[in-house]
Amino acid sequence: MLLLWTLGIVFMFKVFLQINNGKTGLPFVLILIFIFCPAWAEWAMKARGGYITSFVLSAVFLNLLFYESTKYTPLRYLFMGLLSILIYESQPLWLPGLAPFLFYALYKSGSLNRAINNVLAFITACSLVVPFYIYKNGLPHYYNPEYSFGMKQIISNFKVIPAALYSSLHGHYFTTQMFAPDFFSSLIAYTFLFIILGLLPVAIYNVATRKQGSMLFNLSVLSIALTIICVLPFKEVQHRYLLPVIGYVLLAILIFTKTSPAGQRFFRIAGPVLITAGIISLILFKDFRYSTMQKGKFGQLIGHLLSKDVHYVYCADYMLTYQLLFYSKEHIIARDRTLPGRYPAYSNAVDSAYKNGLKTAFIFNELQFTNMDLHERTQFNGYLIMFDPPRNKMERIFQFNK
Repeated sequence: MLLLWTLGIVFMFKVFLQINNGKTGLPFVLILIFIFCPAWAEWAMKARGGYITSFVLSAVFLNLLFYESTKYTPLRYLFMGLLSILIYESQPLWLPGLAPFLFYALYKSGSLNRAINNVLAFITACSLVVPFYIYKNGLPHYYNPEYSFGMKQIISNFKVIPAALYSSLHGHYFTTQMFAPDFFSSLIAYTFLFIILGLLPVAIYNVATRKQGSMLFNLSVLSIALTIICVLPFKEVQHRYLLPVIGYVLLAILIFTKTSPAGQRFFRIAGPVLITAGIISLILFKDFRYSTMQKGKFGQLIGHLLSKDVHYVYCADYMLTYQLLFYSKEHIIARDRTLPGRYPAYSNAVDSAYKNGLKTAFIFNELQFTNMDLHERTQFNGYLIMFDPPRNKMERIFQFNK
C-alpha cells in the first residue's frame, strides 16, 4: 500500500508542477509537507476503505485535467470519466473536491464546442459502466454508511467539524476514538486549521470584488469547502472522512502563493517549520497504539487457539477478525458479526465448521456484553474465549443464514 501511496505522491507532484508552470521550488516544499503530514502517517500503509486508491486516482485525474496540450482532449475527458467512476467505487469522498477543478478546465476549454465535446466524452465514459453498476447492485453489500439530509443532523455534525478536522490532520485516532497527539502533530494540525480559516475570507473577498485572475484559487477553496460539506449528512463524522482535505488545502496554497508576495513570505517561514515538525511527528508516530493487542500477544493467542485445535473463530471485535487472519496466516479463519462480511468466503467457512460440529470459539471483551449470560468462558491476554459456544447465544450476537 505504501508503494501505491508513493505513486499518488508522484502524480500529485506533477500536478503541482503543472499549476506552477514547471517551477520546482514551491511544489517541492508542498509535496514534502504532504509526505510528512501526520494525517497520512498511518493511512499511507493501510489497506482499508479505498482511501489510498482514491487518492492515487484523484492525483491522476488532476494530472490529466491540468495537462497543457490540447491534442486528444476528448480522449482525456473520456479517461477522466472512467477515473471518476473508479474513484466513486473506491472512495467517493474525493469527488466533491474534484468537481470545481473539472468546472475550471471546462470553462477554459477555449470554445463552447470544445467544452461540449469534452462534457460529452466525460458523460460517455460514465455511461459505459451503467451495466456493471446494475450488476453490482445485485451483489451483497458489506457496509454502507448511514446518512440523512435532515437539518438537525447536519447542524449537529457541523458543530463537530472543527474537532474532526483537527483529529484528521494530526492523525492520532482510530475510527471514532481520538488519542492525544504529540506536540508536533498538534502544531501541524493547528497550522492547517489556521490556513483553512485564512483561505476562506480571501476567496470571499475575491468573489465580492470580482478580482481578475482569482478564479482557480476561488474554486480551489470551494473544493475544500465541498469536501467538508459532503460529510455533514453522515450519521457520524469520522475523522478519516476528512483525509482528502489536506491535499486540496495544499493545492489552494500553491495557487494562492504563486501570485501572492505575502503568501510567499509566509511560506518561506511556514514551509520549513511544517516539514521539520512533520519529520519529528513521523518519528514519534512509531509509538502510536490504538489496540491493546500487539503482535507478540497475538502470537500467544493464536498459539493458544491452535493448541485447542481451534481453526474457526467468531469475533465480537471487528478489528480482531482481520488481525487473527493476518497474524495466523489464515491458519485461523475468523468472521465478525454481520453477513456477508468483507470477504464472504471467511464467514461461510466459519459457519460451515460451526454447523458441522468442528471445534470453534467465540472471542470477545466482557465490556461488550454486560447484559448477557456468558459465564462459560476462559480469559487469555485480555480477551474472553468461549469454546464451542451455544447456538442460542450466538444468534443473539451474530447474523446467520437461514
